[in-house]
Formats: sequence, structure tokens, C-alpha cells
Amino acid sequence: MKIRGFFTLVGCEVVATELPPEYAKKYPRKAPAAKLARLAVARDLQRQGLGGLMMVDAMRRTLAVAENIGIIGFFVDAKNQGAREYYEQFGFVVLPNRPLALFLPLATLASAVEALDK
Repeated sequence: MKIRGFFTLVGCEVVATELPPEYAKKYPRKAPAAKLARLAVARDLQRQGLGGLMMVDAMRRTLAVAENIGIIGFFVDAKNQGAREYYEQFGFVVLPNRPLALFLPLATLASAVEALDK
């Protein structure tokens, strides 16, 4: 059996001062969040939409977690500029002073998943 792709979600804690200012002021000094620790697609299957399907699944799972525990959003560390641009198309915003660290606020995540489900 060939592994076509995978992703890993983890819980994490975020220091609010690391967030963009418009979000930092909304949260306590430290807040719980979810993080996309890994997302990978087999080389011979890249650029065929599998990564996007897994990303949407990861977003749905994160939203399900958010319904049961209090998290502020979804985070990811991009591997490079190309990966950063990939995540930005899903609504992720870059963290100040960390150009490859991105944040998807919970409200944006919920809106994106809702739009996908229509």
C-alpha cells in the first residue's frame, strides 16, 4: 500500500503578543490553539489537489475540536515562501516578526468551512 499523503494536528499554546496586533488584544497572554504540524503529499502526486483536500479535512477537524475545547485558531509553520503562499490562500495570516509562521483565526476558519459546506 502506498501512502499518498498525510497531515498531523497537535494542540499548542500561543503567546498573544506573537499574534498580529488586531488579534493579540482579544486574547489572554497565553491561549490554547491547534497547529498543523505536518502536511505532505507523495512527490508523484503533488499539484493534483490532494494537499488541498487534506487541508480542508484538517480545517474541519480543527473546527470540531474548537466546538469542544476553547482554542483561538489554527497555526502552521510554513517550510518556505512557496508553502507560505499556499497557506495564505486558505486565509492564514503571517505572524509579525516570523515570516513563515501563520495563523488562521477561529472565526475565519469557521467561515471557510461553512462556505465549503454550501
